[in-house]
Amino acid sequence: MSDEGYNGYTNYETWLVCLNIDNDEGLYHDVRRAAKESKELHDNYEVGQELKEYLEEWFYDDKNHIYKICDSWTERDWKEINWTEVAETRLEE
Repeated sequence: MSDEGYNGYTNYETWLVCLNIDNDEGLYHDVRRAAKESKELHDNYEVGQELKEYLEEWFYDDKNHIYKICDSWTERDWKEINWTEVAETRLEE
C-alpha cells in the first residue's frame, strides 16, 4: 500500500470500504475467504473485481439506486474504489 492518499489507502472511498469490511466480523471473514479462494485462479486485479461484485450485493440499495456505506454513495463514488488494493489488503492478512 502507498503511504499517500487517505490513511494509507489510495483514497477515501477505498479506505471506507475496507473500514466497513473490517468492522463487520462476518463480512470480514467472508471477504477474506472469497479473496483467498479467488487468488488460487486469478491475479490481484481479477480478485478485486470479484470482491467488487460480491460487495455490491451487501451495499447496493436497489430501491434508491445508491450504495449505502455510512453515507449514501453514487455509482461515481463506488467507481473510485481501488478494488485491486482492497484485494491486496485482504490477502495480506
